[in-house]
Amino acid sequence: MTMNAGTSTNKPSESPMTSGEAQAAMSELRSDLADLRADLKTLRLDAQHLARSTARTGMDFVSDTAERARGAARDAAGQAQEIHHSFEDRIRRQPTASVLVAMGVGALAARLLAGRRR
Repeated sequence: MTMNAGTSTNKPSESPMTSGEAQAAMSELRSDLADLRADLKTLRLDAQHLARSTARTGMDFVSDTAERARGAARDAAGQAQEIHHSFEDRIRRQPTASVLVAMGVGALAARLLAGRRR
């Protein structure tokens, strides 16, 4: 079997379509196009639903995280207030010791700051 440029010896012979075959092919194409349009509409609706669902899930996550953060802040504020009251009580019970500790911390801070200036 020899092959010439651009030609083939095994090419099946094609006969022209009849009018009925052309109409059937067009009808099938129209049906396929209608199916494709319906599939695209379904795909678009599914994508919209997914986007809404994802946004809703994200908003729920953010809301839950914010609520947990507010709770943690309330807890921290409560603990800080307890510590503050504890210091106040200790200062009231031992005012002299409290003043001496404050003076010692002040002297230490002054010494550290003075050492940096040199």
